[in-house]
Amino acid sequence: MKKLLCAAFAVLVLAGCSGGAKTETKTCSMEQSGMKMDATFTAEDDKITKTSVKVTMDLSSAGLGDDTKLTDDQKKQLETAVLSQLGVEEGKGVNVSAEFKDKNIIATVDVDMKDGDSATLKKLGFGGEASLSKTLEEAKDGGATCK
Repeated sequence: MKKLLCAAFAVLVLAGCSGGAKTETKTCSMEQSGMKMDATFTAEDDKITKTSVKVTMDLSSAGLGDDTKLTDDQKKQLETAVLSQLGVEEGKGVNVSAEFKDKNIIATVDVDMKDGDSATLKKLGFGGEASLSKTLEEAKDGGATCK
């Protein structure tokens, strides 16, 4: 009976130690040429599953006045320009949004690594499975601060 209890305890300990995937989120930030960029990476067991990049630019740096209001057409044009610049289409694991806020243009690109097709991910610089640790290392080497 004692051996059976020990074996059952060992199985429970092993099952507890082999729990689900370890999920973590890290954000890397950097400023360059009047733009601030925040890239947030969500990963399961070091494999990036989602990425969100938010670029904030002062309206005057973008050549616009401080009192500019964004119409729906202008917002759509800005979103289209971001997609065009990236060389991808929205809806293939990629979502783009743009807004004016506090005298800034804020463009956000969200990438779902699970839903994105391989061609789209490759255009965005993600080939195969993207490693969180390697991505953070590269970001730091490029001058970003990661937390």
